[in-house]
Amino acid sequence: MNIKYLKIKFQRASIVLLATVLAVGSLQAQTKSNFTVGEGFVNIDGVKIWYKVEGARGTNTTPLLMLHGGPGATARPFEKTIGPLLAKSSPVIYMDYRGAGRSDRPKDPKKYSFTILANDAEVLRKHLGIEKWVVFGHSNGGATALTYALRDSNHVAALILCDPLLSPIDLEMNMINKTALAPSDKYEQARAIYKSGASEEERFGKLLDLLDQKTRDSFQFYDPVNSSLYSKIQSELSKEISKGLMEPALIQGLIASGFFQFDEFKSAALVSMPTLLLLGRYDSEISIDNSMKFTLTVPDGYVAVVNRSGHHPYLEETVASAEKIDAFLTGHVDNRNHWK
Repeated sequence: MNIKYLKIKFQRASIVLLATVLAVGSLQAQTKSNFTVGEGFVNIDGVKIWYKVEGARGTNTTPLLMLHGGPGATARPFEKTIGPLLAKSSPVIYMDYRGAGRSDRPKDPKKYSFTILANDAEVLRKHLGIEKWVVFGHSNGGATALTYALRDSNHVAALILCDPLLSPIDLEMNMINKTALAPSDKYEQARAIYKSGASEEERFGKLLDLLDQKTRDSFQFYDPVNSSLYSKIQSELSKEISKGLMEPALIQGLIASGFFQFDEFKSAALVSMPTLLLLGRYDSEISIDNSMKFTLTVPDGYVAVVNRSGHHPYLEETVASAEKIDAFLTGHVDNRNHWK
């Protein structure tokens, strides 16, 4: 064989190897800077957003962002239930969105909307140095997750919507269930509110005022014992941070920016990534039928129903929910290595 040819071939191979080593070194430098296990804050125009990273890197799997519901709940129930299970195979990122939990709480309602919450998630992604991640949104967080996925689809490898708010139908079913399930001594009042002909916002507010928090919480669970568990998890956090869990301006801002008009069926055809609807069979907070219809409306939709759960399947059937999520990601996220 020609010695000159061998020399040139060796030189080219050396150049390719050097370029590869430099690229890997650059990749490690980028991800090493911010993406570490533990808690932190990202500052967004003076508003500090709390986040926490759990789960070892090096698993070669796409990170998973978890967006809580409410409005005004926190990521703590995820931290105490399904999060650690998911973190065994993928890095998990928890986030308390602005106005709730451990994040800052602007008092101006104009500082809140689904678009603003989605932007906070995108700023966090950049801060952590992640090219793509899977986005999980529960309930109201499902609306935020959808808003984010439609706005920044290039950075969402897959979408998981757990008993999500999808359209006004969900809020209508929420009111129907609150009325039908109201205690006997409150039923007639609840029925009168529902049938009053007032705006959806006004009727919803009156039903919340009529039914105490404990009663409303009990509607959300298949097993009433889990309602107490959920409340305990949230109240423990409230004690830790020495304040309540939500800034009132959060819900005011969401309502003012279109909470009761939110309808992602209009944009369902644009949801380009694989999408899983994880649903509790006995959910009374949203319409499970509406969620199943959405599954068939998006281009690449899948559904997983857990049969002994209400609105919080990740808490009531933690292992089953984690297994369904892992199976979905294994089967539908082709490239699970999305570090920059």
